[in-house]
Amino acid sequence: MFEETRLRILKRHLGELVAAPTPETSTINQLVQIWAYHHHAHRSAPRAALWADPD
Repeated sequence: MFEETRLRILKRHLGELVAAPTPETSTINQLVQIWAYHHHAHRSAPRAALWADPD
């Protein structure tokens, strides 16, 4: 379900998903996403567009 709905929206704004590992210990049911950015300043505009997206 996540891949069919939210992941599509995230990729539209954030670009390349590098990794989405899940922990084997500690907090389970947690998803960590690592997205590729050119530099720190490049991160701000895509994230602002994501939060403004009505989907």
